[in-house]
Amino acid sequence: MFFEVEQMNSPFKNCIDLYYQHHVDPNTPIEDTVCTLAKLVKEGKVKYIGLSECSAETLRRVCKVHPIVAVLMEYSPWTLDIETNGIMKACCELGVIIVGYSPLGRGFLTGDNIVTIPVQKNQILEENIEAAKIHLTPGESSEIRQLLILLKLLVLDMMKNIYRD
Repeated sequence: MFFEVEQMNSPFKNCIDLYYQHHVDPNTPIEDTVCTLAKLVKEGKVKYIGLSECSAETLRRVCKVHPIVAVLMEYSPWTLDIETNGIMKACCELGVIIVGYSPLGRGFLTGDNIVTIPVQKNQILEENIEAAKIHLTPGESSEIRQLLILLKLLVLDMMKNIYRD
């Protein structure tokens, strides 16, 4: 890991802003990995540590070792798991920002502690910025979610019919 960080820092920057632990090694406790990343923070090679696709339990354990600033999670109209599996609650309690990837809803599901990953194309980036200005009432949000649930059920039913044979 240290060699990789040295290679990434040179020649572009002196420090990595946010280093995500993406794929957890099942043979290494996550606390050990974060402890190693914390050494890189202490050395000034990394500013902040983030996790990707972690559970609420893992996040709570890791935050006891070193502060985590961001969690990268899929969050879209089709994938709302973080609202019910405890990760959103844990992030709010611990002051960790959720970085949503694949936000198919173009801003429908953003909030105070959720940031969507911007894209490089200017037009889409401008649309994402404008989408952040949209504020739905609880009724509008509920109506959209109900429609998405129906759409998801229709798609699943259609897929069953296609792959039945």
